[in-house]
Amino acid sequence: MREPKKTKSRIWLGSYPTAEMAARAHDVAALAFRGKLACLNFADSAWRLPVPASMDAMDIRRAAAEAAEGFRPVEFGGVSRSSSDEKERMMVQVEEKKKRVV
Repeated sequence: MREPKKTKSRIWLGSYPTAEMAARAHDVAALAFRGKLACLNFADSAWRLPVPASMDAMDIRRAAAEAAEGFRPVEFGGVSRSSSDEKERMMVQVEEKKKRVV
């Protein structure tokens, strides 16, 4: 996504396995840069998107990735929204991986 008022500056939002995930990442960056004037892919669910901590490229990238992951389909490793047991199991796995890294 091109940064406003910077002619050749862009923020890389990442690569995603689905178009919807990429579109959600784009929406986060568009809202950060243009606010209410942003042209969004999913305007009806903008309230569900994370807000970057600052206008720093890293914060925007982080919030965009978080938004995209929130819409990862089950077939691409996402968690079914209807199964709280599955969601809890995935959270435990993430925590275990973090402990192994430290």
